[in-house]
Amino acid sequence: MKHLLIIPLLFLSPYLFSQTIYEGTHISIGHEDNYSISLPSNPIWADDYLISGTYWPVTIFTDPTTYYSRLKRVDVVGDIMWDYDYQFYGAAGTPMYNRTLHVDESEYGSGSSALCVGYVDNVTKNALIYGVNTVGGIVEANELVNVEGPDVDHEEFVHADEVSGANIIYPGWIVVGNTKSGLPGANDRSVLLSYISVTGAVLWTRLLGSPIDSPGTSDDWDYGSNVLHIPDYGFFVSGSGNIYDPNSMTYKQGALATLIHYDGTIMWHQIYVHSTLADNTVSASAFYDETNGLIFQIANGQGDPTFLENGFSLNAFKVTSGESFPEFRRNFHLDNTPLKGMTVQPSQSFDNIVVSGFLDMPSPPSGANAWPNGLVDSDRPPFLMEFSRLRDTVSTVIWNKVYPVSSTGYGAVTFDDYELQSNVNQPLFYHPEMLTQNVDSGSYTLVGLRQGYAVDNMFDAVFDLEFIHGDVHGDALCDEVELNIIEVVTQMQYTSNPINVLKYYQLMPLESDQVTNSPPNIPCDICDPDLTMTITADCDAATISLLYTGDILDICLSINWGDGTIEVVPAATTLTHIFAPGFIGGDVCVTSFCCGFSGIGSPMDFNCLPIPLPADCDCGHCHPFVSVCQNDFYSSAVQLDDPSADPLSELTIGILLLFPDCAGGCATAPYSVHVSLGSILTSSFFGSCLDNYSIEYVVDGVVVATQGCGLYAPIDLPVATAGDHVLEVVLTNCSNPACVDVRTRSFSVGNCVPPETPRFKIVDNSPSESMCGSIFNCSRYLSPLTQPAACMDISWIVDGEEIPGGFYSLGRCFSWGCHTVQMKMFCIDDPTVFTLSEPQTFCCGLIEIGPIVLWDTSPEWLPYYYPLSAEIDSSCNLLIEIGSPLAEI
Repeated sequence: MKHLLIIPLLFLSPYLFSQTIYEGTHISIGHEDNYSISLPSNPIWADDYLISGTYWPVTIFTDPTTYYSRLKRVDVVGDIMWDYDYQFYGAAGTPMYNRTLHVDESEYGSGSSALCVGYVDNVTKNALIYGVNTVGGIVEANELVNVEGPDVDHEEFVHADEVSGANIIYPGWIVVGNTKSGLPGANDRSVLLSYISVTGAVLWTRLLGSPIDSPGTSDDWDYGSNVLHIPDYGFFVSGSGNIYDPNSMTYKQGALATLIHYDGTIMWHQIYVHSTLADNTVSASAFYDETNGLIFQIANGQGDPTFLENGFSLNAFKVTSGESFPEFRRNFHLDNTPLKGMTVQPSQSFDNIVVSGFLDMPSPPSGANAWPNGLVDSDRPPFLMEFSRLRDTVSTVIWNKVYPVSSTGYGAVTFDDYELQSNVNQPLFYHPEMLTQNVDSGSYTLVGLRQGYAVDNMFDAVFDLEFIHGDVHGDALCDEVELNIIEVVTQMQYTSNPINVLKYYQLMPLESDQVTNSPPNIPCDICDPDLTMTITADCDAATISLLYTGDILDICLSINWGDGTIEVVPAATTLTHIFAPGFIGGDVCVTSFCCGFSGIGSPMDFNCLPIPLPADCDCGHCHPFVSVCQNDFYSSAVQLDDPSADPLSELTIGILLLFPDCAGGCATAPYSVHVSLGSILTSSFFGSCLDNYSIEYVVDGVVVATQGCGLYAPIDLPVATAGDHVLEVVLTNCSNPACVDVRTRSFSVGNCVPPETPRFKIVDNSPSESMCGSIFNCSRYLSPLTQPAACMDISWIVDGEEIPGGFYSLGRCFSWGCHTVQMKMFCIDDPTVFTLSEPQTFCCGLIEIGPIVLWDTSPEWLPYYYPLSAEIDSSCNLLIEIGSPLAEI
């Protein structure tokens, strides 16, 4: 945070000084608008600033007539010395809402330090003038009242200048404003100019105007915006008036430049346009160069054939005659961006000029969410620029700065003419005093408006005061943006048809009270928590993606995931959250804020998005087993025993009870398969999930059959060709068609289909030495339990060797040891098509499996007739081998 910056100014002055720069925001609940800034000359203020404006409470959107003047005293870093809202009361004690549109450093009334002007509102608006002292107290508050008849018109003061000097007969103040007819449907306007003495007497009031199409027309552009005391000459008035355009044969808004003598008579008068008569123009403010006898004025307007957006022009008038000087005139523009000047003053270096004002940001380039500096469409950030007076080069701009203050829609909520409203992008009226400067400290100070922070986010177009205190180059606390300003030279077009009417008013006293405010002063570099959010989700989790305007390292997040989970985490671009059990939907809400800052008014951003759960998240599931068996056999394999008989496991037995193996058999094309669905959960005893589903049967991608909701039953499906096929069973929830389950099963059909699992049994036969040659051999019968169909035959695989068999039981001798047998059922026409039974293992001879008792095997205990050897295998079993006794004789 760079609160202090030392800048060498050798080229500007013969000394160095320490320069404080700052930018910050005063956070209030409600809406602040139309600020003017002044640097009172009273030493007690000690270089503090007085800022004036208007405050609307949060009731602004239900009752826009509720508003108050707001004044605040702040130091060079925007810290508030005091901050008050003011209520004024008429003679009968009637409260009157009010606005203060301008503060001037002159002392109005005994004990005051500054002059304030604006208006009070009580049926009709009356101009307001009062003083304020160093602690915010009101001094001599008065309203301007018509003394010639009923008070039916509206009068408003918007700017004032002190009238003083050696040759001044009546010191006091010259005040400019506007008057508008209060009659229903009328829109007749005039510039209101009042000369008020130091005693509070209204010396005279003039209504200045210009011709219009007809009384009451909406195209009456007579407005006063700024007034200057020109010593020895009188008063210079800026604003706008009506200028006739012969092309359209209508009156347009033209910039006003009028010099009024001390006695109220017009010395010279001009209404001119920024570029062409076809476009509207309004002059914002001016300053007087007494040395050269010139008045420099800026005017805003749309124009110049190559620039459709607003720009502003600099114009110079000779004070004695009103003659304009082409060598000073130029128009300043930006490509595609309105540029609106408000305050013009002499600069602090080389006799140059500074102008402050606002941009009106257009839509960003195609595909972008914002401009590179974070500004978006309709933001109106303040700018400050310095340029030379004489047009002696292509560009006279020395430097310019734009302060990227978020201010989207400023002026869109319009309650009167003192907003930045536009007519074809041209402001009807400008109030200019947004800039002041301190030559002693080499600084420029601006006020702008920032779109409301967290406490105001519930309202649209709510704004807070932005305080910008920069050095002589416009550098403030946070990053600024440079503009590519283009200068164009045009000739002035003007007319002069003034109307000057004398009207009598007097000042009437008002009572007042005040309310204390304590808005925090938030530095601009605290962080920018604004973000945009997108969200994706499945049934189990949500993922949010975040795009930040500011530095992600300064931002923290408070996230409400919508399932009862709230967490505070450092900012990240992507965050994923697994939903709590039972979550059925809701919103994800993210509050972004500056880490470590907990003060009132902390900048924050709030975003909520609904979680886009897929439609089938609350479906539940129905996952039945699928059985597919060919069933069109003219000859079928037959199971001869109970399928639950040993040696099948209990699990296999359970499955066979629900879904017996496919039988197999012989067939010819076309074919047919039998399909059944089920599981423990879909049996009739437990009820069936299939009762709430419709079913589609899809074979090789083609729907071949359907069953309506709750109409499931086993079904036969046609299959045209032999070979491998895929069945999809599509289950659609009848209550929610978005809920779909798909079960897939591969199957085969053909002319010869062996049964899935052919069965056999092994039958023991009594040992017979005469049959098998040794009592250590054994005989077994291999008996098929599955009878093959007519197109099939049986063979046996014994210890890996295939032996012909047939359907009849096969008796066979087996040597001492263990043997493995499988039954093979194959197609006679194509032996490569077969199925195998589960393998079965048996053993011959006196072999004991498992731990046994060891005994002595030395020759002295056994005769030599039977050679014997023994060893222990890796499983700690004793293996005994006995040779033939004939081998030892």
